[in-house]
Amino acid sequence: MNRYIVSTLLFILSLSGWISGAVFYYQAIENDRYLMDERLDTSFNIISQMLQRNNNDEDVLNQVNISISKGWSAHTGSLTTLCENDKHRLLSIINESNVDKVCALVPKGDY
Repeated sequence: MNRYIVSTLLFILSLSGWISGAVFYYQAIENDRYLMDERLDTSFNIISQMLQRNNNDEDVLNQVNISISKGWSAHTGSLTTLCENDKHRLLSIINESNVDKVCALVPKGDY
C-alpha cells in the first residue's frame, strides 16, 4: 500500500513539469501576440499623427518623402512596421492606392 502511494505521487510529480512547461509555453505565445498588437498600435498612432494635417494624396506622399529624406526614424520605422506586418491598418488613414506607394517608398527591414 505504501509503495503504491509513493509511486503514484512520483508519477504525478514527473508529469507536473510537463504540464507546467505547456502552460508556460502557451503564456509565452499569448505574450508575443499581445506585444505584436501593441507594437502595431504604437506605429499606427505615430503615423496617424504624422498624416493628420494632410488632406489629399499628394500631401501624404510629400510628408512621407520629407520623413524619409530627413531621416525621421520614428516615422519611417513605424511605416516599415505597418507595411511589413499589417498594411490593412493604413487603409483607415491613407487611401488604397497610396498604401502601396507609401510602402514602396519606405526602407525595408534588414536592420
